[in-house]
Amino acid sequence: MAQLNEALFPTETKAHTFVFRSVQGDEKSAEMTAIDFALSPVQNAKYIDHGGKRVGYVQFNQFIASAQGALIKAFNDFITDGVSELVLDMRYNGGGLIHSAAQLGYMIAGDSSLDRNFGVTTYNAKRQGNNRIYTFEPRQIDWTQEIFLNDTTLPTLNLSRVYVLTTDDTASASEMVINGLRGIDVEVIQIGTTTRGKPYGFLPAPNCGMVYYTIQSKSANEKGFGDYADGFTPTPASQISGEAGLDARVPGCRVNDDFSNALGDKNERLLATALHHSATGSCLFNDAPQGASARPGDADTSHAVTLPFKPLRDGAIHATLRGQ
Repeated sequence: MAQLNEALFPTETKAHTFVFRSVQGDEKSAEMTAIDFALSPVQNAKYIDHGGKRVGYVQFNQFIASAQGALIKAFNDFITDGVSELVLDMRYNGGGLIHSAAQLGYMIAGDSSLDRNFGVTTYNAKRQGNNRIYTFEPRQIDWTQEIFLNDTTLPTLNLSRVYVLTTDDTASASEMVINGLRGIDVEVIQIGTTTRGKPYGFLPAPNCGMVYYTIQSKSANEKGFGDYADGFTPTPASQISGEAGLDARVPGCRVNDDFSNALGDKNERLLATALHHSATGSCLFNDAPQGASARPGDADTSHAVTLPFKPLRDGAIHATLRGQ
């Protein structure tokens, strides 16, 4: 066990040989060296001309401090390129820094979001002093010093509508972007499958050698809606009534994840459906819900991989920054 721990969590950089045995008894070996590497949470930022529109696309995988520079560059490029529609791919984004999510909300919605609530976090009766309001954030952040740069303004597309690509790996801070934008009446069109459903928060509480993660807080948008514990679900607009931003059903198209095309490929099912909907207002694909009988043309999910849920990664991270 000590040797395995040293290979997985090394105290020094050196190669280790792993031997893998299949259920049939066949063995294969591989030599691997653990190293530190930089994450690339913002990928495939580009524009696509479709249906007479210039559509921006960006894949965003995690709300971490290092994402800020790449997001700013992506949105500056979108502005330069004359993008008028945006497809935000958060299908594998489990969350992260709430301030980063609030920045993204501003870069989408722009001046109409200023001084408006992005997310309202309410704690239980014993922790009311921890209640917190996050507004849409137009400033850059120096994460090394944990301060707002008050003399900066983030780029924005000033959009009234955004397409968001989702799966059940879309969670927490990512869901706050959907909920926060809908709370100020930015139209969100959801393409994909139901999100994880994580409007709740917790702080770890050690007790006698165990650590408990009990629900202590709940997040809501400016309209006070936060009841999406079952996730946000793409739903035909004809099946939705009432005021936007007060329902976990989001107008859009249910489309199963596509493993046959690369992310950012305009033929990939979720992106292709978003582009088609942008041009026509209708769904190119609209798959049956999970568990329903398959129909001809449904996505092949036989090789889909279910990723493990990581409560310390798939979450919303509260940070206290100077200059608030």
